[in-house]
Amino acid sequence: MQIKGKFTLSDLLRNIVSQDNAGKDPRNNINRYVNALASVGILMEMKRRAAPASLTSNGEKRWMLIRDVGRKAPVARSLGHVYDPNSQTVIESVKKPEVSGE
Repeated sequence: MQIKGKFTLSDLLRNIVSQDNAGKDPRNNINRYVNALASVGILMEMKRRAAPASLTSNGEKRWMLIRDVGRKAPVARSLGHVYDPNSQTVIESVKKPEVSGE
């Protein structure tokens, strides 16, 4: 993430998971990790998607690193926050402002 800056889940899968050491569902695990980092403001989903691989696809989501927290990777916790081992702090979820219907 730090090297590329902008990436897709497929990019991360190619760089992280080896063929002989694949988990049960590495794409799902990486997707949950990326969404957790996005919820605390470390990553941002880009509006423009990657070029589709097939005719029926609308492309793959692209992500951009907007807050580099340091050398050690953040740890996603199940309570909706992320632990940053670099600063030894917990990063809380960023709440989006609610839009009223009036």
